[in-house]
Amino acid sequence: MKKNYNIDVQTSRFLDVIRGISAIVVMFFHVILIYILPKVGLRGYLDGVAEVLASYAVMAFFVISGFVITISILKNIERNDGQFKLSEFMISRLVRLYPPLIFSLVLTIGVYGLIHTFNLHGSETFRLAGDLYVIREKAILDWDNILWSLIFLQGFFSREAAPSLNGPLWSLSYEFWYYMAAMFFAGWLVNKRLFWGWLLIIVLLPLVYIEHLFFFPFLSTWLAGSVWALLYIKRQIIEKQFKVLFGPIVVGITALVIFIVYKNDHLVIANPYTDSLSMITQSLICWLGMLVAMRFILWQERRSFNFFRADQLAKFSYTLYVIHFPLLMLGFSFLHPLLYSLHWLYSVITGVLLGLVIILISSKLAVWIENKATIWKYIRRLKSLLGAGKA
Repeated sequence: MKKNYNIDVQTSRFLDVIRGISAIVVMFFHVILIYILPKVGLRGYLDGVAEVLASYAVMAFFVISGFVITISILKNIERNDGQFKLSEFMISRLVRLYPPLIFSLVLTIGVYGLIHTFNLHGSETFRLAGDLYVIREKAILDWDNILWSLIFLQGFFSREAAPSLNGPLWSLSYEFWYYMAAMFFAGWLVNKRLFWGWLLIIVLLPLVYIEHLFFFPFLSTWLAGSVWALLYIKRQIIEKQFKVLFGPIVVGITALVIFIVYKNDHLVIANPYTDSLSMITQSLICWLGMLVAMRFILWQERRSFNFFRADQLAKFSYTLYVIHFPLLMLGFSFLHPLLYSLHWLYSVITGVLLGLVIILISSKLAVWIENKATIWKYIRRLKSLLGAGKA
């Protein structure tokens, strides 16, 4: 009998809400960094709270990625009569990842070109007299990171974690290689092919060696989503046991997090990318969030929860994530000389309005670069043109 690995509508909407809101949180975090902190400086409540929200928003992407990829692998196995078809999985992931990524890299190069061609603010320096902080000293184009980003190795073999004018791309390399790890692992475990197990080890060992500080804590966060998916598909069987164990497990993890924070610097949560203990603490909090999310799914399954159409944000969340930073930097190039002598509230209003414009742009772009049906239509058209050319 065929198993049903489809995600129900309410759960799908819940995941979409988290994904969409997370992308917006990350964008407005960068609005604060780029437009407001030059006025107010670092070490305040504003950047501290914003950093916490943004870092956990990115971790939410990892958790949801683990959930969705695990479900995708299980559906792949079910479709292919108990075998995992690696090529099908790989093509699906590349079609999802590459169109927005390529567009964002072209946009990044274009923003750099505009700033330097027309000698705009930032071609020499973004810093003006009296600035307390600038996120970038000048507009630079680091070609090594652009090229490494195309094969999802930015941060592994380059000096910086992402192209200077598109900082958020740092997380894509981790996500991609977790996809690959999951694919190789499924190929080895399900298809009983030892080759895929060895390939998993050969590919990941260098990456783990280079980025060990981040690789394992981020992987742990990603695996929280994978475990969530396994709990979800078994929810009707394990619901009673889960409800019984939920309280003690949540209390235990919470107590452990409080103990770690109490025994160490309080910024272990606020600034999680500083050391391994901070990363472990962040991962524990993400596991805690996963359990709470699973409990929410069980609670709302028999109810009609109103998400107020916030799930629609997910339709362009990936596009928003990869294009907002270069557009914010381009806006900063034009607007910073006009704003720097004015009250900081003008910078707040300008940043928020620009953020809303970028959200609108992303929603329109995503119709083309995140729509799989549209992408496959153009791929088939290209293949037919190439076939006609050969004939």
